[in-house]
Amino acid sequence: MTTTPLSPDAPQREPSREEIFTSLFADTIKQQATTALMFLGRIPNPETGERFQEPDSARVYIYQLEMLEARTRGNLTQFEQDFLAKGLTAVRQAFQEVTGQDITPGLAAEAPSVPVVETTPAPLPPEAPAPVPTAPPESRKRYSKTY
Repeated sequence: MTTTPLSPDAPQREPSREEIFTSLFADTIKQQATTALMFLGRIPNPETGERFQEPDSARVYIYQLEMLEARTRGNLTQFEQDFLAKGLTAVRQAFQEVTGQDITPGLAAEAPSVPVVETTPAPLPPEAPAPVPTAPPESRKRYSKTY
């Protein structure tokens, strides 16, 4: 398969809203997984270049990924589901190798699915009667304009 490079003059198509959201979702998953791997000492800190291990911090990011998996179930494209599953598998495996503890299934898998409950707003209270003025009306005109 040969590809031709795009010329600067070639018209470029605007990405669809769905493509943009898929890209943003993948970036979010990648960012969470990368941060978890950094806290597990698998990749160096980008600012210092040092590797360190903070498994408790990594666990928080893994739980966040699990929460995303649980809360988005049924609303993702196949690509998004696979990307999230692969990211979770990678960080869970790294966590197990570093700590010797199995993080599967985690908090999100234990949390029951919360059904959406339709509610109707409470009825408004009846309107109160208008307040009775307490001060007597002024007896003289304050301003008058004539032409």
